[in-house]
Amino acid sequence: MDLGAVGRTLALALALYLVASLLIWAQTRLLNVTVQRTITTLRSDVENKVHRLPLSYFDGRQRGELLSRVTNDIDNVQSSLSMTISQLVTSILTVLGVLFMMVWISPLLALITVLTVPLSLLVTRAITRRSQGLFVAHWTSTGRLNAHIEETYSGFTVVKTFGHQAAAREEFRKLNDDVYQASFGAQFLSGLVGPATTFIGNLGYVAVAVAGGLQVATGRITLGSVQAFIQYVRQFNTPLSQVAGMYNTLQSGWPAPSGYSSCSTRPKNRRSRSRSRSRSRRRRRPSGRRFLLRAGPVASSSNT
Repeated sequence: MDLGAVGRTLALALALYLVASLLIWAQTRLLNVTVQRTITTLRSDVENKVHRLPLSYFDGRQRGELLSRVTNDIDNVQSSLSMTISQLVTSILTVLGVLFMMVWISPLLALITVLTVPLSLLVTRAITRRSQGLFVAHWTSTGRLNAHIEETYSGFTVVKTFGHQAAAREEFRKLNDDVYQASFGAQFLSGLVGPATTFIGNLGYVAVAVAGGLQVATGRITLGSVQAFIQYVRQFNTPLSQVAGMYNTLQSGWPAPSGYSSCSTRPKNRRSRSRSRSRSRRRRRPSGRRFLLRAGPVASSSNT
């Protein structure tokens, strides 16, 4: 036994593990810094635009709904980005590396494996078309529920004084039921994406096993190559299933920008407003008229 070769191999493995750990740390730090800076910029942008909104915007909306848009929706975007970006990048790199090895072993079997990807995309698209509207309804209902809770508790004295407790409870029950219905439907439909892609991946696994067996029988490929290729098929399908599972989180965060983007609606152009003000001032400007006061005191008070 060559102990020197064993020692060099162990040292190389240790170095690779150390490099991998450093890269994982750098990836996590870079991801956190990027996400936090993005969310900080987003919060600042929303805060600045809120101060430029006209009063009519606030008069036409409940305060709790506005708070939900500028807090819950942005927090939802932050959690979605933090949970998906790192895993998404890792999955894409894994798929590319495994695909290269599969093409190197057998281009025909690699083609059979890749053909399952468009089918998975079609199934995912069909499911997400139905669930996307439910996610939008879920966050809209959540904003209305938060608005009702905020107004009920801030005006609790008024509600108690005028005996509005029963109506407030009934309104809460209705809004809470709307949130439940939308959330249940959205989570159920989006949860079907993962099992559907896994099932399609298993069909591709069976097709590769059958095609590989036929190639082994005809002597075009060795049995060991087929066994290695089948392992690569598993590694190829696993990241795709993980991405499909993350799609639930992505769909939950996708409607959030539409919620707080409505807060960025700017008021009327200042230039046009200044022009209209100048025109109105010109209409009200007195021309060729004099205003005189009568002689004598203008106002008197008995307390002086």
